[in-house]
Amino acid sequence: MTKFSISLLMLGAALATASAQGTDGGPFYVKASITAPFAETKVFLGDKSNGWGFEGGYDFAMPDSFSFISPWFAYSRFVGNTRTDFDPAITLDLPSPAFGLDVYQIGVNFKYQTPIKGLRPWIGVSVNWFDGNQITDGYAPGEFDLNGDPETKAHGLWNNHPKIGLRVGMDYFITSYLSAHIQFDASHWISDWEREVPGQDTLRVPGLNPMNPSWFSVSVGYHF
Repeated sequence: MTKFSISLLMLGAALATASAQGTDGGPFYVKASITAPFAETKVFLGDKSNGWGFEGGYDFAMPDSFSFISPWFAYSRFVGNTRTDFDPAITLDLPSPAFGLDVYQIGVNFKYQTPIKGLRPWIGVSVNWFDGNQITDGYAPGEFDLNGDPETKAHGLWNNHPKIGLRVGMDYFITSYLSAHIQFDASHWISDWEREVPGQDTLRVPGLNPMNPSWFSVSVGYHF
């Protein structure tokens, strides 16, 4: 079990203790998540299978008492393993790189009450900013210098333009202020040809441009 998983369980235990003291929840919420990259995202991260994230938002109750509109913001971080599918001829026999993925999001969810007390399915839209950063050494041939020797460039996959995404999920209220959540996020991402890094250039990651980042999340939420 990872340190983050242990921390999440400790958070749940602390919230459950507070529940016994009779604290009531409110429309604001914060969530701590364990995430699992899916499909192309998992390939990009070298088959790494987990990450973590945080989210905060507000549940506006609609007059019909059946639905909610919830604006939110979130951050997720994935740290990958070394990509083992890079061609040594491309990487100049240097170690293949490992990548990280940072996701910054804002959005709105539309939530609904169900006959099951405390259960709220929802669907949402998001605006996402991605940064696929290289976290270990690994280079590809670039231009040739004046001596005819190849210059190298680090790999990168990055774009600072906002991307529209979709998400679906389910909330379940354990108490009036403690909740559990599952969700799935998906978006689209096209990187720049080159990313400006002081002192060096970067190249696109082979085989994954454009890509469609997606991931699953399991969260514990606190409402106040």
